[in-house]
Amino acid sequence: MTWRSPPGWRNFDDTKKRTMDKYHVNIRLLRKRLGKNQEEMADMMGIQRSTYGRFERGDTHMFTPNARKFMRATGFSPEDILDLDGDLRSGILREAGVEDKVYELSEEVKDLRNVIELLSAKIDKLSKK
Repeated sequence: MTWRSPPGWRNFDDTKKRTMDKYHVNIRLLRKRLGKNQEEMADMMGIQRSTYGRFERGDTHMFTPNARKFMRATGFSPEDILDLDGDLRSGILREAGVEDKVYELSEEVKDLRNVIELLSAKIDKLSKK
């Protein structure tokens, strides 16, 4: 016999379950996006640091009252917390300018490789004289 949820229970599909399960990772990313530590976030929300730490670790769920405190303190939306569009991590990288910086650095690396090749060629030429 297959177990079925009692009437009135929510049946989340796997995608929704994964989204709900990773919210604690997202609140850590959002906190870091603000440049705050756990103590500062807890103070902004009016809760204990240890309570906030349990939210980030996923030891306890951030139910509606604390989720509202988090949203008021940070200005983030429920969609940001749940990362419904799947863009949180890449969005943080874009906002921080990381993608642009990586591109700039890769161009510098290419230039440095060219300089090294030229210098190596000159050294080889001089060592043959």
